[in-house]
Parts: sequence; structure tokens; C-alpha cells
Amino acid sequence: MKSSPQKQLGFSLIEIMVIISIVLVGMLGVLSLLNQNIQAESINKNHFIAYQLAQEGIESARAVRDSDATTFFSLANGDYLFYFNGVYAPVTSTNQVNLCYANNLYSGCTDWNNPNTTFKRKVTLSKLTDGTTGFPYTDVLSTVTWTERTKTYSYSLDTHLYAWQ
Repeated sequence: MKSSPQKQLGFSLIEIMVIISIVLVGMLGVLSLLNQNIQAESINKNHFIAYQLAQEGIESARAVRDSDATTFFSLANGDYLFYFNGVYAPVTSTNQVNLCYANNLYSGCTDWNNPNTTFKRKVTLSKLTDGTTGFPYTDVLSTVTWTERTKTYSYSLDTHLYAWQ
């Protein structure tokens, strides 16, 4: 009786290595997408925070105008720090535009040299005249900048405030 060659059961070493390499390539693609998704989420979160901080700068300038229009419209052109509580000051070499985060609020830092966020905000006031009506107004530009992963981002909002009172 002739014996027939036996069929091999199982996989050879080469087949297993090919399968493992295919699975690894697939997993690397998924991990790369996951990493990009996490980075995009962080950037989007900071864009949203920057939008809110820029809007707060505009609203703070508007609140100062509404509470004391004479003082507001007597402010010189330049960069200012405006905060949600109505406090404002011109930007100088001794006070910076850094924002700190505490008690669920972003505000001016008490220690200007050690902010606990990368956000910086300045509000630029420019006195202009409306070309159509001839009425004077103040252009308010609120700019928030921050650094993330060695790249600097910026978000700006602009509005015009008239002496309506």
C-alpha cells in the first residue's frame, strides 16, 4: 500500500508573519487617525475659547462705553486690557495681555510673569468717522492669540461703537 503524503494542518511561519504585518499596518492607520482627531479636537476647543474671550473683550469695552461714555470716548487710540468686571487699562511694558484661568473664569493675571494659560488678549481702540453719516465712532478690535504645539494662532473680532447717548 502506498502512503499518500499527509496534508499540513495549520499555518506556516511566513503566512503568520504576513498576517501580522497586514494587521499592524491597519492598526497604524487607525492610531494615526486617532492622534489627528485628538489634535483637531484640542485646536477646535481652543478656537472656541478664543472666540469667547474675543467676544468678552468686545462686550467689556461696550460695558465701559455704556457706563461712562465720556470717559470711553476720551480714551486715546491704542491697545487696552478690558475685563468682564469693567476694569480696563492701557497696555504698557509692565502689564501684559496674558490671561489666567481660575474659578472657571479667564481674567487678568495677578502674576503677569506666570500665566497659567497660553491665551493673550488685547483690545485695540481706533477713533474713526463714518464716511456716510459723518458721525464719529470707535473701532474696537479684540484679538486673542495663543500657542499650541509650537504654532501661534490668532482670533479677532471687530465692532464699531457709536456715542449713542
